[in-house]
This record gives sequence, C-alpha cells and structure tokens, in this order.
Amino acid sequence: MFCFFFFFFCLCKRNTLLHSTEPRWKQHSQFLAALNDGNVPMAWTLLRGCEEPLVDPDVRIMTGGEYKPAICIAVEKDLLDMAELLIMCGCSVNQSSPTGLSPLHIAVMRNNADMVRLLLKSGASVSCRDSNGRTPLHQLAVCNYGGNSLEIARLLVQKDSKTEYRDRNGATPLALACKGHRALALCLLSLGANASAGDNEGNTPLHHTCAKVPNDEELVKHLLAAGAQVNKKNNRGMTALSFAVLVHASPAVVQSLMSNGADCNLYIKCWHQTILHRAICIASYYQEWESVKTFVRYGGNPFGQDRMGTTVVQYAMCKNKPLALWMTRANPFMGAPRWCAWRVLYESWYDCTNEFNEKMLSELSSVPTLQRLCSLAFRSKYARHLDSPAFALSLPPRLLQHLRLCNL
Repeated sequence: MFCFFFFFFCLCKRNTLLHSTEPRWKQHSQFLAALNDGNVPMAWTLLRGCEEPLVDPDVRIMTGGEYKPAICIAVEKDLLDMAELLIMCGCSVNQSSPTGLSPLHIAVMRNNADMVRLLLKSGASVSCRDSNGRTPLHQLAVCNYGGNSLEIARLLVQKDSKTEYRDRNGATPLALACKGHRALALCLLSLGANASAGDNEGNTPLHHTCAKVPNDEELVKHLLAAGAQVNKKNNRGMTALSFAVLVHASPAVVQSLMSNGADCNLYIKCWHQTILHRAICIASYYQEWESVKTFVRYGGNPFGQDRMGTTVVQYAMCKNKPLALWMTRANPFMGAPRWCAWRVLYESWYDCTNEFNEKMLSELSSVPTLQRLCSLAFRSKYARHLDSPAFALSLPPRLLQHLRLCNL
C-alpha cells in the first residue's frame, strides 16, 4: 500500500514539473504577434498577467528559423516602447541571438540612436562581442552609414567603449571604418583612436585607406597627422605606399605619403622588385606617369634593382622611353654603379640611329662621371681604336668628340 502511494506521489510531482517547464506555446504565439504588431497593451497583459506573468520577459521565441530573445526582436523592429516595456519587466539587455548579436549590436546596425541611448542607460555592455569578435563599435564601422553614426559613436565611446578593441581578425573599429566610412574614421581619430594599430595581417588603418578605391586624400592626411607610421610593414613586407601603387592612387595621395617620409625604394619580397619598379609597371597600364615622376622628385633611386638585376631606368626604357629620358634629366646618375651605367649606355647605344636613344646618349655623355664610364665601356667592349666599327655608327657629336679626346 505504501509503494502505491509513493508511486502516485512521484507521478503527480512529475506532471507538476512538466507542466511548469513546458513551453506555453499559446502565450508565446500571442506575444510574438504582439511584438510583430507593436501591440504594447497586449504585451503588457502577457508579461504581467493576472496572478503571475504568462510570459517571461527573457523568453526566446522561434522566428526566422532561430530562437531569438524578445528584446532582440523588439530592437530589430525599432519598437522603442516595446523595448522599454521589456526592460521595465526585468528583461536582460545583454542577451544575445544565436549569431552572438546583442540588442546593442542590433540597435547600432539599425542606426537607431534613441534605442542605443535606452540600452546604454539600462546597462547594456559596450564590450559585448558577436561571433566575429566584434563590439558594437566595430559593427558601427562595418555596416552603418546612416546619419546617426557619429552620434552613436560618441555615445558608445562616452560609455567607456575602447577604440582599441580588436575583432577576431585583429582589426580595430578605426581600421574597419577606413575601408569606407570616412566620417566615422575622422570621428574616431578625434576621439583618440590609434592610427598605427595593425591587425593580424599587419595592416594598419593607413594600409586600408591607401588600398581603397577611390582614393581618400583627406583621410590619408588626417591619419598621417594623427601619427600613423608611414613606413610600417604588414606581414608580407608591404607598406601603405605599396598599396597606393597597386590601386594607382592619385598623385596627391602619393605626394602626401612621400612628403611624410614614405620610402619608394623599398624592396618588396613578394613582388621581387622595388616599389618604384611596380609603380612604372602600373603606370604603363593606365598610361599616366605623374605619380612615377613624384617618386623621382622625392628621391626615388633610378638604380634600384629587381630580383633579376634590372634597374628602374632600364624598366622605364622598356615601358616609356620619354619617361626614362625625363628621369635622366631629373637625376643625372652621379655616383652610379659602373655596371648599371654601362647597361643603360649599352641599351641606348645599341641603336644609335633611334632619335630617343641619341637624346639619351647625349644626356648621359653630358655628365662627367658617365663620360668616364662611357670611355671604359667602349674601351673594354667595342672601340679599342679610332677605326673601330663603333665609330661608323651615328653617335651623338658630344659623345663622339669625347671618345676621340680620350684617344680610344
């Protein structure tokens, strides 16, 4: 008899527990309908009930194929009154959706400054992270281009949101903003963001800005003024200037970088050549050479070598001979290595009947250092005597006169 009563007691207890924990599908459906319609009185009735609440304010409801917190649904629909009701009923503002988005993330994505203000006032965490490790400030830089973005940024930073938080890729909010949200990037700089912070690949905000098309000269100048390291390399050894060259940045951007100490003679291992080599190659595709001239004006070395030993001048002679002539006049090759000067002379002398090559030889022969190198080259390779076949070619008069004076 005792066993029967004990079994009956356990069965009743089990049914009571099941009844108290099973989902209240009807109430949840009504609450979801109230959320979708913005029906605050209905939501109030369900959250308060007569004797006890019919719906938990932290309830997760199936919508869109996933269980979402009610507060997240209200924020997604910009229902400020509904969000206030849920918070008043004790809802946690730091819940997250299955993708890790908190109500504050969603409010930032919706560009809803009033909702952000309400959540921050109610204790929402500004350091919460989604599945990509991004804080609400990261989210603002990635997908918010609305008119309230600057106001929201200030609200987040005033609430102690650090501008140096990094996502899973090591990127700061400033780095993400530099990819396409100039106004926010300038705002973050004014709030003290680090302009030289690199991500997991070593790219700084200046790298991202210079890699952007179209170019943003104003943002480049602000980053440099904020202390961005102009020659900082990423993990592949590339600087911001190398990115600017790849996207064929405007001469104004190139000049801003060069005037702040960017090194255009840097050898990039993954390219197997210097930045100036690649600049000539890219410029030849667009047939626009002003940026290359800017490099030379700011100290570009015409004798920088690629992996095969080809110099910048030789590269220019292959891509644009007038540019090579301009480089010759802009930098008279004083103190150039002998072998390099000889190769330039040889390529010009090989076809002296060509008008350009005659001009090049004339320019080269006007430099005392290269006159000696020219004498050495012709003595060792071609013209040992005045009756050499070399003198049968149409050499520039100044060079021919010099060779005769040297008694070759």
